[in-house]
Formats: sequence, structure tokens, C-alpha cells
Amino acid sequence: MVAIVGAIGWFLSGLAMAPVRDSYQRLKQFTADASHELRNPIAVIQTNVQVALADPDPDLQHQQLEVVERLTRRLGRLVDDLLFLARQDSAIAPRRSDRLDLKELLSEVVQEQQSIALEKHRFQFEYEW
Repeated sequence: MVAIVGAIGWFLSGLAMAPVRDSYQRLKQFTADASHELRNPIAVIQTNVQVALADPDPDLQHQQLEVVERLTRRLGRLVDDLLFLARQDSAIAPRRSDRLDLKELLSEVVQEQQSIALEKHRFQFEYEW
């Protein structure tokens, strides 16, 4: 009888722990995704600052600093989005939707990634919108 009660208790505790395990896995995935999303802009900022410091050309430095400024704004938006997600999970904030200019976004991404690619001599890309 004690063995049966122990086995049933073991089985029920496993069922009770399943949501906790699922929640933990989702938290781990979210943390990995957030780390990746923060790591890329920080790497681009570091690269642009290094390029700006190494090159005495004021025009190039100005361009690099514009990219750094834009990336810091993006990091700020990313942190705001993370806070928004946290609030959504706790049902504090209402849902919102914003318009996105895809042309502007793609132009920014090309400009940001171009300095890294040129530094590694992978490609030279000219674009005109």
C-alpha cells in the first residue's frame, strides 16, 4: 500500500512540475534570443567607434557616429520592447502596433553592416534607393 501511494505521489508530482519545466524552457529561449538581439548592435557600435577613431577623415567619423547614434536608439527601443513583453506577460500594458518604413529599415541595416563587411574585406556594396 505504501509503495502504491508513493508511486501515485511521484506520478502526480511529475504532472505538477510539467508547467514549471515548460516555463523554464521558454525563459531560457527568451534569454538566448534577447542576448542575441542585444549582442549584434553592441558589436556594430564597437566596430563603428573603432573605425571612427582609426580614420582621421571627419566625414567618415561623422557617418560612423550617426550609425552609433542610430544603434543606441535601436538598443533603447529593444529594451522598451523587452519591458513591453514583460508587461504583456503580466497583463499590465495594452497592445499596440506601429507602422514601419521597410525602405528606411533596410537602408539602416545595410549602412550598419557595411562597415563590418568592409573591415573584413568580404564585399563592397553600393546601394541607391
